[in-house]
Amino acid sequence: MANDFSEVEMVGRLIPYDWYDAGSNQVRRGDDPTNLFEQGFVYGDPELLEILEIPMIVGNRKNALDEPNSVIITQRKADKLFPGEDAVGKTLFSMIMKKGLIKITGIIQNRPANSHLQFDYMLTLTEREFWNGEQTSWCCSNYNPYIKVKEGVDIALLEEKMDIIRDNI
Repeated sequence: MANDFSEVEMVGRLIPYDWYDAGSNQVRRGDDPTNLFEQGFVYGDPELLEILEIPMIVGNRKNALDEPNSVIITQRKADKLFPGEDAVGKTLFSMIMKKGLIKITGIIQNRPANSHLQFDYMLTLTEREFWNGEQTSWCCSNYNPYIKVKEGVDIALLEEKMDIIRDNI
């Protein structure tokens, strides 16, 4: 989208529903064999942290999801999984990631109850491809896209341009 529309400053994709192991999963600390059933997993692009201005408690939202197999978690999950410890840099094990280990790269504030976006774990989409060609095709409607447009952009005109692509898929 950012490549095809000069009006777009930044774009980020989100998978906020039970799809490709988002939703709920078994997870455990990298140093503990006890599995826990956890809910609230989503996949997101690193840019979402900037676009949505998600407040970070620990870590830097500019690069928190840049590494493959990284995750940011809410304060409530950090307190649950790593009580009295700094969770950043620690690992979680989950079968949802092909390599198993997920590195915690940031702690965010608990999501407010009035937010449309509810999650406790945001797994990065960096270098994550669910099927061949899926990252570079307009045909994939499995993401909720969020965009930040450049200042002064006529939103109605941009929507018309985007509709042309949608109608030709």
